[in-house]
Amino acid sequence: MRKTIILMLVLLMICTIFGFAAPAKSTPLYDKVLIYCNFDDMNYRKQLEAKFLKYFKTNKITAAKSLELMPPLKEYTADDVDKIMKDNGLETLLEIKMLDCKVTSEDDALVGNKLFKVYVKDVSTLASAKMNLDVSIVDKRTGETAFKNNFKEEAFEDSIKEAVDELFENFAYKTVRRQFMGKKN
Repeated sequence: MRKTIILMLVLLMICTIFGFAAPAKSTPLYDKVLIYCNFDDMNYRKQLEAKFLKYFKTNKITAAKSLELMPPLKEYTADDVDKIMKDNGLETLLEIKMLDCKVTSEDDALVGNKLFKVYVKDVSTLASAKMNLDVSIVDKRTGETAFKNNFKEEAFEDSIKEAVDELFENFAYKTVRRQFMGKKN
């Protein structure tokens, strides 16, 4: 019996030293997030906020979509946003501003920079989507900007819809993993 206990302790120490023990659960860098996609195109604002919400839930981060808390019926000031966040128990603001969007396709009639118009014409033709986005993460408890960066994303697919969906999917995944979970992949 004594040998078994000693053997188990030795194995446990070896596993711990070499990192074979159960991995520690990673806690999010930020929690209680308001997802605010500052886009003119409500279709894509809704779609991207939903994708972010999905990734946050998967990583057990509390989040809310701005479209549910801030209907696009008026312009919101920084004070308005702060009050809405405080009233809903949210501490972190993820704000995404679309600076530029270009969609190209083998069919010249589908080329443009108005996402919704080209997106609804989902013709199967080789397409690419490029977006330039400003992203900031603000900790509302301290008032400090925890992260601010410009992202340029591009996707190539068999249709415009697939290209734009892929672009959003990659961007949302990378942002949550890197900025909220601190993971490199």
